[in-house]
Amino acid sequence: AAARYYHDALFDDTEQYRGYLYLTDERGLSEETILQNKLGWSDGRLAQFLQREGFSPDEIKESRLVKINGEDFFGKGAIVFPYMDRGRVTQIRGKYIGGKTISLPGVPSQLYGSDSIVGEKTAFVVEGELDRLVMQQLGFPAVGVPGANTWKPEWTTLLEESKRVYVAYDNDNPGRAGAEKAAKEIGPKSRLVEVPINGGDISDFYLSGKTSDDINYLLSKARGGLLVTVE
Repeated sequence: AAARYYHDALFDDTEQYRGYLYLTDERGLSEETILQNKLGWSDGRLAQFLQREGFSPDEIKESRLVKINGEDFFGKGAIVFPYMDRGRVTQIRGKYIGGKTISLPGVPSQLYGSDSIVGEKTAFVVEGELDRLVMQQLGFPAVGVPGANTWKPEWTTLLEESKRVYVAYDNDNPGRAGAEKAAKEIGPKSRLVEVPINGGDISDFYLSGKTSDDINYLLSKARGGLLVTVE
């Protein structure tokens, strides 16, 4: 119910469609990508909606979407990313424009977009929700990690069906270290992809005018995560 409300608010928001224009004009996402992933906007009125929908105060409290003082957890002015597992919303994260992305308290970290890699022989692991959305839009089945150093053993299990896994984190110190860690956990089928922008990520690469062909070129230069030889 909350994900549906946030999604509707992205299009109903009266602040000049600030969230929608951020996703399209600044982040390069198509409306199809926005609709497919049920992206939303926090307008600060979720609590009232949930009450009108008949949810009890205890249910609303247990969802962690509303603070004890009755305010929405994400407040007002956040892009909302619903996390789905087999089509069911299991987590919601919010990103403030120009600021950080935050998670609901007490909810375990999850991979963003895990449904999209089911049955895929080649999968991609990137850093963050927006990078994952860009990869999806370019035609690459990808998941996003909610932080460079957050890889969990159970996530490796989700990639069992994939014969090749490309890891493309941000090109900064935390990103490089996190990518090495993830590639080691995934095993020999992993390949490390370097984004050729110092301090940049897949989104920056895409927004610089690059296409899926350019992504494929980066994949051709990817290196193995575990075994190396003298050139």
